[in-house]
Amino acid sequence: MNIHIEQHKADKPNLVLLHGWGTTSAIWQAWLPQLKENFSVTCIDLPGLGKSFSNKEHLSIEDTLSVLVEHIPAKSTLLGWSLGGVIAILLAQRLTDKVVRVITIASNPCFVSTDDWQNAMQKEIFEKFSKQLVSDQKEILAGFFKLQSLSGSEARPILKALKKIDSEADHSHLHDTLGLLNIDCRDSLKTLTIPSLHFYGQKDNLVPVILADILPEWSEYITTVAVPEAGHLPFLSDGQMISAEIAKFIGCIDGEVH
Repeated sequence: MNIHIEQHKADKPNLVLLHGWGTTSAIWQAWLPQLKENFSVTCIDLPGLGKSFSNKEHLSIEDTLSVLVEHIPAKSTLLGWSLGGVIAILLAQRLTDKVVRVITIASNPCFVSTDDWQNAMQKEIFEKFSKQLVSDQKEILAGFFKLQSLSGSEARPILKALKKIDSEADHSHLHDTLGLLNIDCRDSLKTLTIPSLHFYGQKDNLVPVILADILPEWSEYITTVAVPEAGHLPFLSDGQMISAEIAKFIGCIDGEVH
């Protein structure tokens, strides 16, 4: 399996960026200059997405994690957006010797509803989405991107950015990665014993902002931030604010790293 990585090395704390489903690491480009001010940044295309090609028909979470663990630098903070947040949590659970913090943005620890978790996409809707993706991938993706950018500030430029990434991406293995959205990592997050910070957009159509109230009840290590007026991509609409919160969380303001 070929993994595509872009590294922006510096003598600063390590920050690894993990993108969401249906996109690539190109989603970070507009925000990257702000992050590079404080961090040594590694951008990874998730297996089966972007330029990280896979020869497997259906990628399991074990396939994904076993490939990614080799590319995480020591003393890293993992930052995952949407599905990338789930991957970040599971990697942190596995790499206790390498990962020191986890940050998620617009991520749900369980994206598909279960009997004891209704703060997610209904199972029937997910199954319908999966079937439609096979028959009309282009139209389904267009609708998915539009849903992500419908609400929140900066909706129009965000949709434009998503369309640009879509036009440049290789989606030949997209359906093979869909099962990753069906992962439940609630227990993994609850048992993490490293600090974690979770951002939620108050106008996100995909991930309910109520998670900002629920998650801190699970563990003393969990902190959440609700971003006013933001949708599913708050790092594009409110990048400066989120960058400042992350720098404060990691403790790299004035050169101090905790």
